[in-house]
Amino acid sequence: ARADAVKFQIYSAETLYSRRTPRHSGYDKDLFDLIKEIETPRTWLPELADYCARKEILFFATPFDDDAVDELDEVSSFFKIASFELVDLPLLRHCASKGKPMIISTGLATMEEIEDAYLACRDAGNEQLAFLQCASMYPSPASIMNLRSMETIRRAFGTPTGLSDHTRGI
Repeated sequence: ARADAVKFQIYSAETLYSRRTPRHSGYDKDLFDLIKEIETPRTWLPELADYCARKEILFFATPFDDDAVDELDEVSSFFKIASFELVDLPLLRHCASKGKPMIISTGLATMEEIEDAYLACRDAGNEQLAFLQCASMYPSPASIMNLRSMETIRRAFGTPTGLSDHTRGI
């Protein structure tokens, strides 16, 4: 496929969903059981990272808990934070404490929540941040993308900004 990079998501059903999460009408299984089935086995991380290195593909991942941060710290040169985790300030602090660059999607966040995330990382000693404008709808209609927010975020925090694009087409 000639990919330049590959991103994984490292989570565990136990820390992401309650066993009491209601059944979703689109699935035959409880959501917890479905999520448990599709977890990326953490024992795969070194092998995946080595394979990517051999193929000259950038390997990185999104951690959803502190253990994932620690495991990814061994195999990845930076962290990608999902938009829904932007408000998990303890997780952001833990990532930031590793001293590696962080790419943080903004999703539904307000400027105040983005500022809280920025300050949490900075206070943990890490200013190697980039924020991605992201519309948390899949796919996203172009009309809700708010591309100007990238400039607003860049000016407010002095960080690189970009787009996490879930629109269809070009």
